[in-house]
Amino acid sequence: MTSPHPVARRTVEPSFFERRRRTGIVLSLLVLVACGALVGAATGVVMAEVCRMVLSHVLADL
Repeated sequence: MTSPHPVARRTVEPSFFERRRRTGIVLSLLVLVACGALVGAATGVVMAEVCRMVLSHVLADL
């Protein structure tokens, strides 16, 4: 016996908006990782410069 109302079936493929949302999340994560890497690199450069200055002053005092 069949139902009088058609049954909506979910397609296997994700819809356009679902794919777009997932792509947006992945891109956001990649941008965050890239920004974190840039901030980490900049912090490392600054710390290396501070250490170099401190060591040069300490060695000059010896």
